[in-house]
Amino acid sequence: MSLYYYSRGFFRWVRAKVLRSEVRIGGHCLLCGRCCHDLRIMDNGKWITSRKQHEQLVQNSPEYGRFNIIGRDGCGFLTYSCSCVSDEGVCTDYENRPLICSDYPSPTLYYRGVDPPAHCGYYYEALTFRAALRQLLGREQSFGKVLRQERKRMTKEERQA
Repeated sequence: MSLYYYSRGFFRWVRAKVLRSEVRIGGHCLLCGRCCHDLRIMDNGKWITSRKQHEQLVQNSPEYGRFNIIGRDGCGFLTYSCSCVSDEGVCTDYENRPLICSDYPSPTLYYRGVDPPAHCGYYYEALTFRAALRQLLGREQSFGKVLRQERKRMTKEERQA
């Protein structure tokens, strides 16, 4: 994976440890099936980059035989398409789907610097340093509330003048 994704993932991991706040997954599946047609697979924490690795994975975990190699991405990882997705975008073998499917989107992807695609109904929610600092200082206020307070202050100053 590129240096960008490594550094982004590392920053996310450090931030989560420092703030003691793990990433949360929000949203829901839109049942479009697009995530099943352009995916990458990890085995023992490493992305699959060769047919040999793929064959070994399928030998050890036969449920991964449903994934067909369709090419490589820009980082050299094999890309896959699932053979169990119908034309309507739903899984035809939902009850027997592998862990990679039932865990999608995994927090592991977040800590590797990857986000769900823009068209996906899922998203990651993580505490930022800015939000944590505001909470710590007790300044977690909405813009509208701050604006109302400032208007009151200005009106009070105008009356006194």
